[in-house]
Amino acid sequence: MDEFFDQFFPTEFLIEYLENGPEENMDRFQTYVVYRFLTFAAKENPAVITELRDTLECPLSMDNLSDIYRFLDQDFYFSPSFSENSFDPVLLCYAIAIIDDKSGFGLAILNRIFKEACPEISSVDFSNVDVDLELLLQTEVQFYAALAICSIHYSTLIALLPKFAAAYMEDLHFTCEDFILYDFMDEYFETKNCSANPAFQEMTDTLVLATLQSFDTDLENFTLDGLFQLKHPAGRFAAIYRSGAIDMKDLPVPADAAVLMKHILSYAAAYELRNNLYDYHLDEDKTITLTNWKENLKWHYVQYTNVYNLALSSFVAACYSRKLLQKQFEENLRELNY
Repeated sequence: MDEFFDQFFPTEFLIEYLENGPEENMDRFQTYVVYRFLTFAAKENPAVITELRDTLECPLSMDNLSDIYRFLDQDFYFSPSFSENSFDPVLLCYAIAIIDDKSGFGLAILNRIFKEACPEISSVDFSNVDVDLELLLQTEVQFYAALAICSIHYSTLIALLPKFAAAYMEDLHFTCEDFILYDFMDEYFETKNCSANPAFQEMTDTLVLATLQSFDTDLENFTLDGLFQLKHPAGRFAAIYRSGAIDMKDLPVPADAAVLMKHILSYAAAYELRNNLYDYHLDEDKTITLTNWKENLKWHYVQYTNVYNLALSSFVAACYSRKLLQKQFEENLRELNY
């Protein structure tokens, strides 16, 4: 595998996440890889979608949008983007239902789809850790079928992860910028899964609070500023008028919006921290550590401004994205006659 791709399929992180994290981490991983398999399988054969609709005991309604949000909100990892004008939101609901169904009924349906879409993969004995995955996995649907089968039915997943990494292809889009950001942090601070490290969390929380204080505001008022920009884009967002600005009437509940804003602020702070460490502290002695950052990490107006602007822009974009996701999910349900 090209070493460039290691940041997109970070084997060491995956092992840490699955072996040393809570039990629900494996459920989340399984749901994600099943979802990715279904999206690629549906591209090759759209009948997969109606087969799932007709066989899974999973009647969908707009209430299931909360299942999607809940899955996306669980952590930074394994939160996919959705292709425009696709059935991806519905397929995520189906993947959630399959993994949550402990009766085995959903898995039986999934196993049938594995055999229909990838008969050559469904017959592989993944208990053999010497299997040549680079030779076996030539397409996206094969890769995700193998990863899903291995994660659900075999105990050899951890041992085979390096082989999956070696078979990785650029178009798989397994992960996103979150992995790249935190992969850098893990390497810099010489820790595993730093986003779950209490010292790292304290550092980002402190940077968020310092950002808000530098602008003489707090989370509640900063969130209200973001909601105002949705209601009537102005100032820094005025440029969108030339593209067709829409004043959003159905605004998020402030309390829910504050939760979203807090999440986005934490990410913005970590992103700016990464830039700061990379630009000024990426030498052999790595001058900032998880034990000395309170004394040695120096942030100024430019860092706080970068966090503030990224968070506000991301919040507005996230609210528009949720609106688009809701519209797409509504259209999915209509087309599937739910």
